[in-house]
Amino acid sequence: MVEERARSARRKALLGRLGGPPGPYAAVCVVLAVMVFPFRLLLDRGDPITESIAGSGLQGAMFALMSLAFTWAQRMTAAAPGSTGNPPPLTAADRSVRDRRGAIVGLGIGVPFFGGLIALCLSTGLPHAYAISFGVVLAVMAMIAIRNLHRRPPVSAS
Repeated sequence: MVEERARSARRKALLGRLGGPPGPYAAVCVVLAVMVFPFRLLLDRGDPITESIAGSGLQGAMFALMSLAFTWAQRMTAAAPGSTGNPPPLTAADRSVRDRRGAIVGLGIGVPFFGGLIALCLSTGLPHAYAISFGVVLAVMAMIAIRNLHRRPPVSAS
């Protein structure tokens, strides 16, 4: 029981280092794509390796969305009235720092990963649906990151 709480605390600390959106999403996309790739190779149907790479990247992005939805649902039930163990709310300064860190991490991971997948798809002649899908994911991540970077930090009362 104690080990489970310690593991949960370590997981929350790691996700906390990734900041707010889109940082955790970008990191989870890469991790899930790397985890899906061996299974794509195992279930190989004679597809070219580039299609396996693009397919695992796309599945990683979709599974990361499901992971985010599951996490949001857990937060909503944890924040329900009468539940115990809710963490204290973040101050405006802490929220600003978290959002900026998430934007930088999200762009730092997402642009090379999805940009590389787009370049791979366009250079090898894979169906354009892959490149369009990766472009949409990258554009949404960039919009969220830019929104978070352009928020004004709170003015401290001195």
